[in-house]
Amino acid sequence: MGPRTSPLDPYRSRARSWNRRTFPCLVLALAAATPAVRAQAASSATVADKLGVTIHFTVPQPGEIEALRATGVRWVRSDFNWTATEPSRGVYDFSAYDPLVADLQSAGLGAVFILDYVNPLYDHGLSPATEEARAAFARWAVAAIAHFRGRHILWEVYNEPNFHFWTPRPNTNDYIKLALAVGEAVRESAPDARLAGPASAAIDMPFLEACFKAGLLNYWSAVSIHIYTPGDPEGVANDLLQVRLLMRKYQPAGKVIPVIVTEWGYSSVWQGMDEQKQPEMLARGWLTQIANDEPLSLWYDWESGGDPRDPEQHFGLNGPPATANGSVAYPRKPAYRAARTLTRMLGDFRFNKRLTLEKPEDHMLLFSKGSEVRLAVWTTGPPHEAVLPASAGSFQVTGLTGESLAAAVADRRGLTLTLTSQPQYLVPDAPNDLLAVAAAWQRLPTDIEMRKPGVLTLHVPLKNPLSKVERVRVRGAGGSSFGPTLKTDPGETADLTIRLQGALRSADPEPAGLELEVRGLGSVAQSTMLVAENPLRATLLPVTRTSLPVVITSLSRDGFDGLVAVTRGDGIHFRGNSTKVHLAPGPNSVTAELPFDRPPESAYEVGIRLIDEDGDAVLEVAPSRFLAIGNLADYRLKAEGPQSSGSSLESALPPGGPPEPGMGALRLNYSLPPGGLSVGLTTTDPASAAIPGEPKALGFWLHGDGSGVLPYVTYVDSTGQIFANGGGPIDWKEWRYVLVFLDARQGSHSSGANDGVIHYPIRWDELLMLRNWSGKQIHGTLYLTGPTLIYGPVSGSR
Repeated sequence: MGPRTSPLDPYRSRARSWNRRTFPCLVLALAAATPAVRAQAASSATVADKLGVTIHFTVPQPGEIEALRATGVRWVRSDFNWTATEPSRGVYDFSAYDPLVADLQSAGLGAVFILDYVNPLYDHGLSPATEEARAAFARWAVAAIAHFRGRHILWEVYNEPNFHFWTPRPNTNDYIKLALAVGEAVRESAPDARLAGPASAAIDMPFLEACFKAGLLNYWSAVSIHIYTPGDPEGVANDLLQVRLLMRKYQPAGKVIPVIVTEWGYSSVWQGMDEQKQPEMLARGWLTQIANDEPLSLWYDWESGGDPRDPEQHFGLNGPPATANGSVAYPRKPAYRAARTLTRMLGDFRFNKRLTLEKPEDHMLLFSKGSEVRLAVWTTGPPHEAVLPASAGSFQVTGLTGESLAAAVADRRGLTLTLTSQPQYLVPDAPNDLLAVAAAWQRLPTDIEMRKPGVLTLHVPLKNPLSKVERVRVRGAGGSSFGPTLKTDPGETADLTIRLQGALRSADPEPAGLELEVRGLGSVAQSTMLVAENPLRATLLPVTRTSLPVVITSLSRDGFDGLVAVTRGDGIHFRGNSTKVHLAPGPNSVTAELPFDRPPESAYEVGIRLIDEDGDAVLEVAPSRFLAIGNLADYRLKAEGPQSSGSSLESALPPGGPPEPGMGALRLNYSLPPGGLSVGLTTTDPASAAIPGEPKALGFWLHGDGSGVLPYVTYVDSTGQIFANGGGPIDWKEWRYVLVFLDARQGSHSSGANDGVIHYPIRWDELLMLRNWSGKQIHGTLYLTGPTLIYGPVSGSR
């Protein structure tokens, strides 16, 4: 993302002296999870070892390397330009990078070099798409790695190939072929070199899975992704987990590969962002990724540009350079001070664990260095007082950008502190017994995979760090009974073991927590995410004239036999409360029908539970409200640009009939020229356009034509801001149920407030919009039926 290196400036020739320094260690292993899970030791890497920034220079300004080092980070990422370093075929000149690498090494900084982009000597200056160009790129990569061998460099294979940096347009297969060619060549010539990829623009799961399925994990030491979200950085924790779970399906046996974030940033001129909010996002983003065991996180960017209207030029830690009296100065933005403060407070400490608090939106991270402990605390909710676990004693408190705040004092109840969205750093004035015990209690893995339902045995050993005998016991969070109380002498290890009942077979990870009680001191808690190895998914489809269809899907090889039982049914009267289900070993799906006496009104509320043959609940769909969209005859065609005579809208069914008996459908014939033009369904009736309440999703049946046209759902909020969600290609030729989340974080937005926040009430712009981003004319026919708004779980449901 952002501006890229222009032709390399020449370096003046100068001698270099190589200083011996300790360089950061990129940790490339995580603890494996088994049904009997042992706690995970803290990483050997310090906080500073995991942090870095992106630069766009090869010739530093005077004092710039020193300023980089002063931030406290240990990594620098830069383009490694193919055009500039292979000036003629087979002739390599890396001299422009030699002084930069020497400067970085002298400062104790490691480098992430991006093997990018194109070379006019091959494929007409486009991204490598022929065997000749791929072979040339691989030879160049091998030559670069050989030239800088032993210089503490991580090599990234291209940059955002799923975005516009792959020219003339993104092509997943071409990128995979290039990355495989580089991987094979590097494995043969420099097997000790470290490669990462694919540096994906955003967390693009289909693109990532294609890379993993093609075998690229055989060559990569890390999977690199980029994160740019206008929302809270804590929200990406689940996205990172999903990437790790996907990787585990394809990584070679015995090889555990981490996710690294090689671009992460917030432009200070984004809507709702400024130079005071940006440093808050930086600190919370880094802390969130550290807490999720990501071994490397690189902030984008080091330096901002001078155009006040261009968001691309305002990601930097520093302002645009200013020249005065013949010297260049870089104004330090608050984000720079936030980075320095974080590394000054925590840089040589190691992340120990997140201590869970009463409110899930409150964050308390514990860091340790020998017997010393420090804390970072903040909340994603409104500012409020919280009681943090701690023994009696006083704490020095440092604010986001280094300011000293009022000291905090803990009493026998704990440490009462006002949490805000800005991280605060706490340092105890004297050893704190409860926090010392918390640090000595081994950390749970970030996630645990298990077959459900079942029993999970957790081993969470504690080595008594105090000079006195302690009595401790552990229990599962949420009110389950304590395990036995164990007496521990100073320096003795207590093997705290507890058995937790395995949770449901949900496709979504579920939190599980443990609480440690230390007699006379208080208690601390930590948590993990339980991931089902044999997940099930249940999808409630729009009602037909006779029943409510429920699709049960096995996402593993395990099948299911049992019942689908109704847990709540308002506005709909079922004939019975359950129906039998047999689902063969999967991956597989089956549709269960819950019959009713008469069709419900347009609005109804339903919740269900899957119960296995032993009578155990294995999946629960919390009650949600459904609202069928009214008369589709109110909708008409809306075309962008000249409308082709081939586009039309009418009531009709495909030759195979409706997806469920008794359902009618709209037939949309369309003809779209290339260039991103669109056609869709809209309405001029205000009543039909209005969307009641705050729906979470829109579900509908769509009969595809395999054309690859891109479908979207678009709506407008009260400020005139337009949101577009969806976009996956229609590559099927039968009925499919499509679920589009009406969530601003999932899609794009423009106009109006343009802040990514949905300002209710909302109304339809286009119920279904088809866009042609291909380079060719697209003709086709689609059928639409059963559009239904889906609202979130009702209050009090689980």
